[in-house]
Amino acid sequence: MPFPRLLFSIAVSLLLSATSAAAQPVVIGVSEDYPPYAYRDSLGQVSGFDVDVASEICARLGQNCRLEMRPLAGLLRGISEGELDIAIGGLAATPARAEMGNLTCPLMYFLSRDEMFYARSAAVNVSSGTIATVRGSLQEWTLLQRGLRLAVFETTEEAVRAALTGQADAFFGSERALDTVAGAAQALVEVDRMEMPPVGAAFMVSRQRPDLLDSWNGQILQLFDAGTIDRLHTRHGDFNGDFDQTRQLSIDCLRGNRLLF
Repeated sequence: MPFPRLLFSIAVSLLLSATSAAAQPVVIGVSEDYPPYAYRDSLGQVSGFDVDVASEICARLGQNCRLEMRPLAGLLRGISEGELDIAIGGLAATPARAEMGNLTCPLMYFLSRDEMFYARSAAVNVSSGTIATVRGSLQEWTLLQRGLRLAVFETTEEAVRAALTGQADAFFGSERALDTVAGAAQALVEVDRMEMPPVGAAFMVSRQRPDLLDSWNGQILQLFDAGTIDRLHTRHGDFNGDFDQTRQLSIDCLRGNRLLF
């Protein structure tokens, strides 16, 4: 084949490949009940900070994105097995999760912070009791490191309800998590607290879709530059008190000036 024709053939193949990748639907797994990142609002619509960011990226890239709500364990399994292309919903960027799939740079970082144990009675001793937590969560990993006895559930709602009904002695998590069960915020009291390690919250990307990682990281950086990430964070109640202090860490990662871990 003459050299010019060979170059033309290669160019056409690359164009067709790029077009095929752009046309391929992007299946996005969304955490079922992790407000303010991802949840169903009072009208049953999928909402949340991560959902809004992902929607912006899909629109900018012209991608056909389809949302599929799953519990956290289902998100992690879906990414590792290639059932999902992307997973969102306040996912902690940890080395263990990087073994399951690719991670974007974090959209935000949380410095060391306390999360609380909630129980029906202030007399509960969390050191000897059974603590309800969500499978695959950073909270589960932290509790295991402390050697506590766990009752592991698929969703935040199930874990909160376990503490509410006495199936577990306490629930470990954020105050916002109590809102997943009606009446839990009034019935459960804070009995103890424990420091969580500093961590970034990122999107997970299936290794079967390598075309998505760079393009989504690039769009996240553009959303930072345009002030969109800041506006969405404000829209959802400025929920991360460390956001202003740490937003530059996300930008440095996106520009290649900071390692993910």
